[in-house]
Amino acid sequence: MNTRARFKNIVLDNWFYILVMTVLVVMGLLVYYSLTIVQAGFVLWLKQLGVVVIGFVMFFWVAGWDYRVTKSGGWWLYLLLILLLLIVLLFGNVEFGAKRWIDIGFLSFQPVEIGKALFVIFMAKYLSEKGEYLTVVDLLKTIGLTALVVGLVMLQPDLGSALVFVAIWAGMVWASAVPRKYIAGMVVSLGLLIPVMWQFLHDYQKKRIFVFLDPSLDPYGAGYNVLQSQIAVGSGGWWGLGLGQGLQSQLHYLPVAYSDFAFAVLAEEFGFAGSLLVLVLFGYLLWTIWRIAFLAGDQFGYFLAIGVGSMLIFQVFINVAMNLGVMPVTGIPLPFISSGGTSLLVTMFLLALVYSIGKKSKYS
Repeated sequence: MNTRARFKNIVLDNWFYILVMTVLVVMGLLVYYSLTIVQAGFVLWLKQLGVVVIGFVMFFWVAGWDYRVTKSGGWWLYLLLILLLLIVLLFGNVEFGAKRWIDIGFLSFQPVEIGKALFVIFMAKYLSEKGEYLTVVDLLKTIGLTALVVGLVMLQPDLGSALVFVAIWAGMVWASAVPRKYIAGMVVSLGLLIPVMWQFLHDYQKKRIFVFLDPSLDPYGAGYNVLQSQIAVGSGGWWGLGLGQGLQSQLHYLPVAYSDFAFAVLAEEFGFAGSLLVLVLFGYLLWTIWRIAFLAGDQFGYFLAIGVGSMLIFQVFINVAMNLGVMPVTGIPLPFISSGGTSLLVTMFLLALVYSIGKKSKYS
């Protein structure tokens, strides 16, 4: 089959899945355009557009794979993940007090974002090979493997990404046939460990939690971001102030508007209607991922789709809740809407694998 025919089959096979992803990407481009066009002209926006083009080329290429080829990576994927996290700790650039970026001159990227994809694929392979039920030993092994990753991410420090890895693990383990009494035991143990875990949080992370409970404790410091985000969301009204017309974002009252608080920019400029549209599209995308998971023809495909869905639903929920002021600020980006080339490419790569699962299950 030639490239043109292959592309046509991929698009027609589930065109609405691709359409929803495309609309979300376009909404992200509009938000980024609004935030950068005045200060930098088209330069930064065109750079982001280039990443989007690469993302779509990669999506259609990966969507034509047999997703099971990724299973062969196995433990090498986990070792690569650990290596990336060690490299960023040793050689990463410091931004906002954390080592999260690797800069190799012509390219900079976030290893932790790539690590999310590696972790999903590795855990899907690990769980799919453990048979019908997870034993206590198997469960403890997954905890140990996840704890090592989370520990390295916390050393950056990056609490938000660490929580994403925990969410991926929790979603995939919950979807396995692990006895629920084991999960209940873990929940109780986690509750007992909270006082110990509190001691390992940095002072600014503890402060975020206190300010989350009452932003007025530090309205010009740690509580400033949340208060400005709430103002931006509320000022958008039903239909928004218009592209590039948001006062909070355009006048720079809203910090890190292009990343952590991109949803607040969206709400201010596109209003309740635009925000609801984005949330409905995410809802459809997540529903499709769950449907593909339960129709998958094998356990690896099932766990792979569950892992991708767990990652996305956690990031969307936490980021939106953070922008509304009902969750502490953790620095978790909103997929497609927040800027960040690594995050966008990794998300599109994983969605392409999910697409491949759906296509294989449909014709198998």
